[in-house]
Amino acid sequence: MANFIANPWHEAVLDAWLSGKTIKMTLLDSTSTIDDEDQYMDDPSTLGELGGNTHTAGHGGTIRKTLSNLVTTLDNPNDQVELDNTVDITYSSIDEGTVDLVNCHSAGTSDDSDAENMFNHDVSQATNGGDLTIAPAAEGLYKLGRASGS
Repeated sequence: MANFIANPWHEAVLDAWLSGKTIKMTLLDSTSTIDDEDQYMDDPSTLGELGGNTHTAGHGGTIRKTLSNLVTTLDNPNDQVELDNTVDITYSSIDEGTVDLVNCHSAGTSDDSDAENMFNHDVSQATNGGDLTIAPAAEGLYKLGRASGS
């Protein structure tokens, strides 16, 4: 018999971890060195967070948007749990260069030393002073579950 973790347990763990946390989305450029081994937002040698022209970077900055409509959905047919933000995130009048990564993390209490890095999505989107809307994929921001064929 194959080893696996039950999908409802994935959902329970994700829901428990999210409970009481504020989840933020921020925009990073190509100078970012953030990777899957960086636990906290102050771990990478270069965060590469956009900001300086129309938005402020860093803890408490306007480039970090709170995801206030997070939901988890159990998707048993696809052996996964999906984390989604049910509304699009809009950055108004943004002129900060090119967005190369969209990062999601938990908010730190007073700085980035306890802001937990969650995941990144590759993008390539130039900003030019207009609005930038980040729309989660149809199946959400993040999927947790078994890989196909396991």
